[in-house]
Amino acid sequence: MDLQFPRAVKVVFSNSLSSFDVANLRITFEIQKSLSMYSNLCQLKIYNLSYPTRAKIGTEYSHASVYTGYGEQMSLLFDGDIQNVFHRRDGGPDTVTICYCQDEGRVIQDTISSISRDGGTPFDPLFKGLIKDLGVPIGEIQINVPDVIGGGGYTFKGKTEDILNRLGDTYRFNWYIANGKFYAVGENQVLTRFPTIFISQTTGMIGSPTLTEIGMQVRTLLNPGLSPGARVTVQSVGTTVEFQNTYLYDIKQTIGDNQKGRAYKILRAVHTGDTRGNDWYTDIETQANWSSWSTNF
Repeated sequence: MDLQFPRAVKVVFSNSLSSFDVANLRITFEIQKSLSMYSNLCQLKIYNLSYPTRAKIGTEYSHASVYTGYGEQMSLLFDGDIQNVFHRRDGGPDTVTICYCQDEGRVIQDTISSISRDGGTPFDPLFKGLIKDLGVPIGEIQINVPDVIGGGGYTFKGKTEDILNRLGDTYRFNWYIANGKFYAVGENQVLTRFPTIFISQTTGMIGSPTLTEIGMQVRTLLNPGLSPGARVTVQSVGTTVEFQNTYLYDIKQTIGDNQKGRAYKILRAVHTGDTRGNDWYTDIETQANWSSWSTNF
């Protein structure tokens, strides 16, 4: 990331007919994205909005999009529904508007599917039928499943979210919705639509990575391109060790040897920022590509 200043944030509030944006006030955010088979979450704090503007948020305007970046180079980091809004004083003259948002939250909460088949059926039309019920476009699907499932017949009825979770548990893949698009990725696969991002001290990495049982935890300067399911290459001169079970396992030393760079899959990314403070980070949890796994990343 060659350009790291000035830091920029813009929040666009919208409905089906109109929108307005906020960019020059103090804005803080925490955005959580993961392969958890659940929608992404965002907490926004905006300081000192006018009363007429505050009154519109969450009522007349119930959708929020967060753009972040550096200078004029901004990218969409979060796009979702406003679930709750609160306004409060912040121990002084400032009035803070706090928005809790969920990526396609209403869609995930409200969508119901009902599918019944006698005998086996191809997996692909079943899976894409469930996605169609959600009403969101497909971003990318990278999973390995049998061509035909349910040899003795099956019935799926209930919340679409729950059905997708059952399929994910059975066939070992994760799914999530990000910025209004559906993604699914197998446990030993990566999403290919996201470019591999190289992380090192020269590209914004903060401190040293932490070695975990399955990969690494890495902190870097805010990077909207770091998404769950994507591949990253991490280069470092050393690592710390997470104090849990890591000390007790025979962890391959090459997992922590990153001087030449090593590939990892992002499992979780948390983006935090403050336009008037120090927070401006992306923290990722990753899974290493161990040679003993059957992987294609």
